[in-house]
Amino acid sequence: MDVKKVIEVYRNLRGFDSQKVNVLKEEKETLSQWADEIVKTFYDIVYGYEETYELVKDKSRDALEKTLREWYLAIVSGEIDEKFWEKQWNVGLIHIAARVSNVYFIAMMNTIREIFTNKTLETYSADKAKELINAFNMITNIIISLVVEGYIEAFTSLSGMDKNLVNTLAQLGAQEIAQKKSE
Repeated sequence: MDVKKVIEVYRNLRGFDSQKVNVLKEEKETLSQWADEIVKTFYDIVYGYEETYELVKDKSRDALEKTLREWYLAIVSGEIDEKFWEKQWNVGLIHIAARVSNVYFIAMMNTIREIFTNKTLETYSADKAKELINAFNMITNIIISLVVEGYIEAFTSLSGMDKNLVNTLAQLGAQEIAQKKSE
């Protein structure tokens, strides 16, 4: 599944549209103020856990923080277009190449979402908070989907295997694992 297909699925199944982006964009002044806290908390956790520290120890924390800050500000500023999604796809591939497992990626994405949710609930009325949280979560869910799809794309590209065959093998493997677990 490519970037356009992932976005299409979210449009059809979840109603993703420009209004989701505009909800955040309308509040960008307030939402942008949270960038430093989100970035600091994120990297304090990454650098504080041995397994994730091993992935970043040779990288500049300042550079990593700058990149995360830019990513967050792009989202809350409504700078979400085809170029943004393509960049998310590429960043996902970079994470895969850097051995960032899905569990690390998803756990840390949820760290960002938790901070965003808490700050939103503290700052806005219940209705407005719900609207902002839903928009932010939908965008970050699309990003998570792109990263997960990137793993499949990377595997099929490297192995030369047909994507349908890979999906069939994964389904069979999942059935076998589930059956063994239930015995």
